Amino acid sequence: MPPSLLIGSVDWHNHLMEDQKPKWRDLPLMIEFWFAMLLTMGVTAYGIWSAVSALFDGK
Repeated sequence: MPPSLLIGSVDWHNHLMEDQKPKWRDLPLMIEFWFAMLLTMGVTAYGIWSAVSALFDGK
């Protein structure tokens, strides 16, 4: 691996780590993201649960 590439990847990693720090202006976006993710997980779990219960009910 060329040294310049290595330095570039380390620099990119530091840039990503700096972006990981929470910013208050990003809070609404984070809340929206987590709400959407939880909603998706809930819908998926409900779909799986209904399919499994339908299988075991023998419908």
